[in-house]
Amino acid sequence: MLVTKGPLVFTTVLCISTGVLCQQNYNVTYSSTSICGLKGSFVDMSCTYSYPSDRQIRETFWHISWFPEIPTDLSLDSKYQGRVEYLRDKVNNCSLRIKDLRESDIKEKYRFRLRTDDPKGTFSGSEVSLSLTDLHVTVSPATVKEGDRVTLTCSTTCSLSNNPTYIWYRNSQPLSNIHTTSSNTLSIPSFRKEDNANYSCAVRGHEAQPSPSVFVQSWQDYNVTYSSTSICGFKGSFVDIPCTYSYPSNRQIIETFWHINWFPDTPTDLNQDSRYQGRVEYLGGNTNNCTLRIKDLRESDIKGKYRFRLRTDDPKGTFSGSEVSLSLTDLHVTVSREFVSAGEKVTLTCSSICSLSNNPTYIWYKNSQPHKHTADNRLAKDSVSAEDAGEYSCAVQGHEIHSSPAQTLSVRYGPRHTLASVHPSGDLVEGSSVTLTCSSDANPPAHRYAWTQAREGRGSSTAEMRGTTAGSRDSSNDTYTALNPRTISPEYDTLANLKVSADGATYTPAASVPTELPDYEN
Repeated sequence: MLVTKGPLVFTTVLCISTGVLCQQNYNVTYSSTSICGLKGSFVDMSCTYSYPSDRQIRETFWHISWFPEIPTDLSLDSKYQGRVEYLRDKVNNCSLRIKDLRESDIKEKYRFRLRTDDPKGTFSGSEVSLSLTDLHVTVSPATVKEGDRVTLTCSTTCSLSNNPTYIWYRNSQPLSNIHTTSSNTLSIPSFRKEDNANYSCAVRGHEAQPSPSVFVQSWQDYNVTYSSTSICGFKGSFVDIPCTYSYPSNRQIIETFWHINWFPDTPTDLNQDSRYQGRVEYLGGNTNNCTLRIKDLRESDIKGKYRFRLRTDDPKGTFSGSEVSLSLTDLHVTVSREFVSAGEKVTLTCSSICSLSNNPTYIWYKNSQPHKHTADNRLAKDSVSAEDAGEYSCAVQGHEIHSSPAQTLSVRYGPRHTLASVHPSGDLVEGSSVTLTCSSDANPPAHRYAWTQAREGRGSSTAEMRGTTAGSRDSSNDTYTALNPRTISPEYDTLANLKVSADGATYTPAASVPTELPDYEN
């Protein structure tokens, strides 16, 4: 006998596993909690449930919003009315069918709910998510030749539920049962000319939603060759897509053109596309030359994939080349070093966000004037000088009107062209005020100076000060030297021979004489 003290506690046991939620003999089981369906078609969510044998079912339904107290029957939801069906063909079967699948359906999470005659016997299963997909056919290899093994794949963006059977079509007609398979691939072991056709696929039970057709054709002497399948151009400028083609020597060309939309039955000549009218030019002056020029390049142009197409007098002699993608860029100048001093190396680079085609020649401008041409996008200066400082921009030859914004190259250098001057500059009267000024060219500018006073036979003295200084002199043959003590300038200026006039009352300044120091530390 089991004896307990205190109140008897009944514990409700919950268990959760993949596709199953249970609560003491209540459970809901799904075949999968992630369902994939075809847009516009229908999907079944397979489901079974169980409950205590001594209870009776009062209500069952599916719902989306998880409000345990007042969930809404999906069949009464205005978004689903007329599109849901409860497949109660077997005992305890709770499978749900949703028809006319829409993008809005994938936003929800679906649950099955049951209620028995037990006041506490209400139970909802775990969530089921829904994804939608289209079908499309991919071909391997991309270029097919006679005798190749060719594999066509019926691709989706999510894994279709319930192990679907795939149906293949050639020129809109179902292939024989040998090509109806549970695999999503169709293999042709040795491709022949008779296999040239439009191929599409569908899922059995959803034949109204087939994939778009893809034209597969073997080629022996047909070919289109591009110099590159990734082309880079400038916004507002033009770009050339170099192209050549070949075809059987016993055939005649009936038609050639470029197109973007890949509809094998009715591709549109790019010249006739309203978005490109007046902006495309076929540069086919030479035999078998199919080069295309697109002018006034726009952002919308990069959305298309470009193909060249040719048609011969062979009823089956129509061929389109592979796709060419287009990217657009601007130019901008970058400098290898943020701070550069005279004598150091610096490199300027004309940068773009994609690799420009056809090995362009770059034009460099300094202060808006042509400076240099380079074969690559770099301008290198091995020993930069003050004269190299300025505003630099770049362009590509043939596209000069689409130059980059200017970038400043600033070069640091010590004081040069140092000059000492005296004011007033006329005859000086002894005892009067005189201003001596030291000026120089430097980057960054000099802010501190040292003045040296030398007197004949009496040595010299040095005073350090900022800016300019003024003072009266009372002795003859004074010499003043100006230099930058912070950088120890490689040159200085001497204001020599401030001589007293004959009457001993004035000084006469002589012309400035620049002199270089033997050693310079930057």
